Order: sequence, then C-alpha cells, then structure tokens
Amino acid sequence: MPAKWWFLLQKFSKKEYKKIKRSEVSFDKLSRQQVANIFRLSKSVLDIQRFGQAGLTMRTFEVLAAGAILVTTNAYIKTTDFYDADKIIVIDNKDFSSGIAEIQSKIQNVDYQPKAIEKSFEQYFVTNWVKEFFE
Repeated sequence: MPAKWWFLLQKFSKKEYKKIKRSEVSFDKLSRQQVANIFRLSKSVLDIQRFGQAGLTMRTFEVLAAGAILVTTNAYIKTTDFYDADKIIVIDNKDFSSGIAEIQSKIQNVDYQPKAIEKSFEQYFVTNWVKEFFE
C-alpha cells in the first residue's frame, strides 16, 4: 500500500477493505532490485489500470521481461507489437471473474524458471528511448 493514510481512507470508505487488518499490509517501499526479483520469481502479476489511465505502465514491461504472465485490465496492450496471448491475459476491469479459468490454465502451464530479458524488449529500455528521442 502506498501510504498508511491511504489505507485508512480506503478502510473507512470501501467495504472490501473493512476486514483487512493493518498488520496484514506493508507500507515499506521496495527497491527496484527487490521488485525485479519478485517479478522474476512470480508465476503471474496482476496489473489493474487506474481510471483515466492511457498507455502502458512500467510494470507491464518489467513483468513481461521477467518472463511472468501479465494479467491486466489494460486492453490497449492488444495493439502493441509484443502482444502475446500466451503471456498476456486481458480481463474486464469490472468483471474479474469472467477470466478466472483462462488465468488459472495459463498460469499452470507457464515455465516458472527465471528468464533473461528478451531481445524484443531492448527497444523499450529507457536508454534506447532517450537515444531515439535525440536522434
């Protein structure tokens, strides 16, 4: 959770947070390396698009580069050159239950071994984007 005050606000304003104990929530910031390791060792990662968000998050690239299955509510990803239905599952933002069987099936069949970053993602590295921007 990004902040204690945010958790308390959610706890008092949303019924789905009522049963969550403060002791069950972490407020500690993770380093980039910690996040990368978690993604690398994960079977899948859920990425829920924020209201009004356009485009992809950095989490999208981090998860796919790490070799995990990306479960996302961001349908825009289907228009990208790296979209792969075997590695990316797009679910409805309002009805998560409709894709549970597909998610479970793909996650069960994924190779859980940590992977190196695929060559196809190198064009999306920040350093390469900056180089292209100034060319």
